[in-house]
Amino acid sequence: HHTGTGATGGGINWIGYLTTADNASLVLSYNLAIGGATIDNAILNSGYPDMTGQVATFQGNYSSKPASAPWCAADSVFGFWIGINE
Repeated sequence: HHTGTGATGGGINWIGYLTTADNASLVLSYNLAIGGATIDNAILNSGYPDMTGQVATFQGNYSSKPASAPWCAADSVFGFWIGINE
């Protein structure tokens, strides 16, 4: 379970909220989002790992469906949020 960098107000971000608050079942969440990141640091370097890197992290660590992330198409949701999300 990973909840990203959180919200600027100090709380959990939206994926952390959706997978923990008001949820009594086991839900694994892998949130690779980084607050302040841009789409591609080659275009505009924000000083944070960019979305391109976040996708590469997914591909390198989770796309092969390792035992630590046993996902399948029938029970998974993948999403991208670009822009202000608080």
